[in-house]
This record gives sequence, structure tokens and C-alpha cells, in this order.
Amino acid sequence: MLETPQGRVLSSPVSMRVPQGAWWMLSGPSGTGKSTLLRTLSGLWPSFRGSFALGPGEALFVPQKPYLPHDTLRAVLLYPKSGGADDGRLRAASSSASPRPGFSS
Repeated sequence: MLETPQGRVLSSPVSMRVPQGAWWMLSGPSGTGKSTLLRTLSGLWPSFRGSFALGPGEALFVPQKPYLPHDTLRAVLLYPKSGGADDGRLRAASSSASPRPGFSS
């Protein structure tokens, strides 16, 4: 069940299964939770009750609008947490990250 960070319910419970390799599309009126569901599946929306599992492989999430957080880089790296990591741990984590093949740092 999707909800706001304050706990207001945004959707009724959903149960679905999509076979691996299948294409699917969500459609419906504005404000019905389509983008919020996809944000949840991609890990960008932490406010939900229940569980979900993505199978092996990759999933592609194409939002309606680019997702550019309006916050500091520190807050973006910690999202959805709001604290609990010191700057030394953040520097260590960012310096140990290796770029994807074909990208240079």
C-alpha cells in the first residue's frame, strides 16, 4: 500500500506478477499513483506498507519528468535517511565507488 511520508494512504493494496522479459504499461487518470508506484519499485519512494520483489535482471524506470532532487548532495546520498552518517564515511563510500564500464571519473 503506497502512502505519503506522513502516513496518508495513496493507494489500495496491489497484487500483480509480470513475467520476466515482459513489457508493461501503467495508465490511468492523473493523481492515481502510477508514478508513485514506479518510484517505489525503483527505490525512490520509501513510504509504503507491504513487500515487493523484483526478479533478476534489470528494470528501466522512465519518469514523466526528470528526477532531480532539490537538496544538498549529502542529503541526496543519504536519502531516504536524514542523518546517521558522518562526512568521513560518506567520503569513503564515494571514493570506493567504481565507475561503470565506459565512464570515467
